[in-house]
Amino acid sequence: MSTEPAGISDEKIAGLLRLTGPRPAVPVDRTERVKAATHDRWRAEVSGRSRRRRVRVAAALAAAAAIVLLAGLARRLRVGAPAPQAPAALVEAVTGPVFIRPAQGTATAPSALRAGDAVPPDSGLQTDENGRLALRLPTGGSLRLDVDTRIEALTDRSLTLVAGAVYVDSGGRRAPGAEEPERAIEIHTPAGRIREIGTQFEVRLGEATVRLRVREGLVSVDRPSGGLQVTSGRELQLDRGGATSSRELPIHGEEWAWTEAIAPRMAIEGRFLREFLDWMARERGLGLQFRRNDLAASASTIRLNGSIEGLTLDQALESVLLTCGMRHRIEGGLLVVEAPDGPAL
Repeated sequence: MSTEPAGISDEKIAGLLRLTGPRPAVPVDRTERVKAATHDRWRAEVSGRSRRRRVRVAAALAAAAAIVLLAGLARRLRVGAPAPQAPAALVEAVTGPVFIRPAQGTATAPSALRAGDAVPPDSGLQTDENGRLALRLPTGGSLRLDVDTRIEALTDRSLTLVAGAVYVDSGGRRAPGAEEPERAIEIHTPAGRIREIGTQFEVRLGEATVRLRVREGLVSVDRPSGGLQVTSGRELQLDRGGATSSRELPIHGEEWAWTEAIAPRMAIEGRFLREFLDWMARERGLGLQFRRNDLAASASTIRLNGSIEGLTLDQALESVLLTCGMRHRIEGGLLVVEAPDGPAL
């Protein structure tokens, strides 16, 4: 019995091929036709790939050119467009209705103001019989409007008083005779232009007069009939005909109560007690005195916590000193800080 596997072996297949003899050669013309067809197909494939590559490159170049064009256009627009104007002031405190009127020539209706709002240049502002407003100027000074007050053309350094009263606290003291600051606030009135020289002052417009009260520093008045200067503790009345009158004026008390009512409250968190007392004395038009030296030393080291928002100045002063183990009294134009009854601090 044979031991060969059921399949045909390689040797047998080779033998069968040898038995068939050589295969007849392919005709030459058929070979050339096959070569030509293959070559044409190859050229067409290569040409198609090249065209697709050129299309992709052209599209990429066109997209890049569009991006460059848009970037250049945006850059030209940014250069050509006017820069946004800085605000003339920021709203720090508002009580009652206060309205802003846009600059002349615009049709926008008046709108209500809230704390934190920016006031654009050349705006008009108006308070009603219950409204007061405190603004922070770019110079750091405070501008406050009393009830029934209207101003026009407000900028970072000037305004026109149409009705009511405004109060300016430039935040810095300057001795009489000092040069006017470059950014001094100007108030235009029917009786002349009023300029501050490092001061606190009020200007109130009446039916026939302009009243100027200076709490600290120096204020100049420019008018056709001649310039005037008003110093701390003086009140000047000017009528529209050029006549003037003046008198001494207390720099604290009821005459300044409205300015204190709308005064922006100090953020006391983390501040020293001495900073708070200096601020309080300035807002009240008072000098500051410590009854004992150790109290002055303590005031420079005690840090405060909390907030005085919503409190009157009297309430704030009493509350802060109470938490610090001190008390106060007003005596002869001084804010006197002393220890409470009992053991010394």
